[in-house]
Amino acid sequence: MKAERHLFGSFDGYQTLAASPGVSDAEAAELSEFGFGQTSDQATLEGLSRRLCVLGRPLSSGRIALTRVFSGRPDDAGRPTVELRTIILDAAGFESVRHDLRAFFGHPAHWDETGFRGGLVANVSSSTTRSTPSRDAWYLVDSWMKLGNRRDLVLRLSDDARSEDAILAAVGAVDPRDAASLRWGLFLFSTSAAADVCTLAGSASLSARRQVVDLPLEQDRWRHPHLAAMALRNDPMPPFQRLAQAPISESGVALEVDGAPRRPGRPGSKTPNGQRSRLLMIAGSIGALLIGVIVMLALWPAPKKPMSPTQVAGVVETNQDGERLPESNSNEDRGSAPPVGEDPDPDAESIPVEASSDEDAHASEPTTNVPPEKGALPIGSNGGTSQVND
Repeated sequence: MKAERHLFGSFDGYQTLAASPGVSDAEAAELSEFGFGQTSDQATLEGLSRRLCVLGRPLSSGRIALTRVFSGRPDDAGRPTVELRTIILDAAGFESVRHDLRAFFGHPAHWDETGFRGGLVANVSSSTTRSTPSRDAWYLVDSWMKLGNRRDLVLRLSDDARSEDAILAAVGAVDPRDAASLRWGLFLFSTSAAADVCTLAGSASLSARRQVVDLPLEQDRWRHPHLAAMALRNDPMPPFQRLAQAPISESGVALEVDGAPRRPGRPGSKTPNGQRSRLLMIAGSIGALLIGVIVMLALWPAPKKPMSPTQVAGVVETNQDGERLPESNSNEDRGSAPPVGEDPDPDAESIPVEASSDEDAHASEPTTNVPPEKGALPIGSNGGTSQVND
């Protein structure tokens, strides 16, 4: 498969040093924007031939640029330089290599210095490997797709083999429509490079125009919990647009923007989905409790009112055996005592009265009128006081 080449480096200043005939002027100008960064560390420069220092991003022409960085020749002042060797692929060509990017970047013929300096067209080997996305790739995509078109943020992973594998695997696993739009890099020298997800060299410079957000792969804080289940099932990765429509977990990593943590929620909403759910649960519990109280009050028996004297008079009296007692219409039938203040009739006979209860037991015994003791006066009706003669 044929592909175009572009070489960016420095002799008396960084510029395009060579390009194959199929590279347009606009593409050459875009690839000559120096934002990758620079290092003068000799050990780092010498290690570029052994370790991957790469950058992948789409060009405005619609083609995809895959760049690998090497140690360049000293410039006219004898200073060390770096060279950015770029292979330009169309969508079909990129699709044929993205599933095994480590093999693509490691192929010696792809990055032959002679071919780049001579501006020769590259012969690129396609890959038939279709690896299953790893858990780390799913976890990275879970955060990566939330960046969207935010160019003021860069998602940084630790500089180790696990992070490199996660980035390369994610690029190879996502939907083709998403893969062609991703910007990513490994072992970059600056956050000003055209990458949204990357690992950085230890001496990398941090651009003041971009904020770094760290993503530790060892954590287990998914923004979209269903992605974790898909990773366990080894499902194919759907497009970002479909993934973004799924519910977002509050436990996901918050992107800190302008110094304040932000958790993703519904567009235009200031309340995270998790907090909104808790508020709805609390409101539902309070409503159920109020309904229960209202029902209890409605079913609670009303307190009994005391009987009035009229109601008491209407109560039927019964004896101990439950038999109804005869009603009496006057004090005479019940052998009533003489009115207070009058002397009892000495000739009156005692009349026995049946008691209707234990409290009236004494009333069933025969009673006689006993004259008052000597020296005592009967209680009169004058205020209810007793008087004693001297």
